Amino acid sequence: MEQFKQKLRQRVIYICTMLIVFSLIMASLMLFLNHDDTHISDFIRGFQAGIFLTVEIVLVYYTVRYSATLRNEEALKKIYIEETDERTLMIQQKSGSVGMELVTFGLVVAAVISGYFDQKVFLTLLGAVAFVVIIRLMLKLYYRNKF
Repeated sequence: MEQFKQKLRQRVIYICTMLIVFSLIMASLMLFLNHDDTHISDFIRGFQAGIFLTVEIVLVYYTVRYSATLRNEEALKKIYIEETDERTLMIQQKSGSVGMELVTFGLVVAAVISGYFDQKVFLTLLGAVAFVVIIRLMLKLYYRNKF
C-alpha cells in the first residue's frame, strides 16, 4: 500500500501540478497573443478556451481528490481497489483504451494548433475527435455489458 501511496504523491506533485501550470501558461499565451488576430473565428477561440478550461478543472479535481486520499487510509484502499480491479483492466485492454486516449489527445492538440492556421483543418480534426470518442464509448459500453 505504501508503494501506491507514493505513486499517488507523484501524480499530485509531478503530473497534476506541472500540467496545471503548463495549461495556465498556454491559456494565457493564447488569450494575450491572439487578441488582434482576425482570421480565427469566435467558435475556434471558444473551443480553444474551453479545452484549456476543461483541462484545468479536471486537473484541479484530481489534484484535490488525490491529496485528500493521501490523508485518508480508507479512501486510499478504495482508489487502490478501483485502479487494480481486474474487470476494469480487462475492459480497458479489450477496448484499446490507452491507445484511444493517446489518439484522442493527439487529435485535440492538433485541432487546437490548427485552429490558428486553417478553419477547415480545425473542423476536420474536430470531426475526427468526435468519431474517435464515439467509437471509444461504444466499445466501452459493449465490453462493460459483455463482461
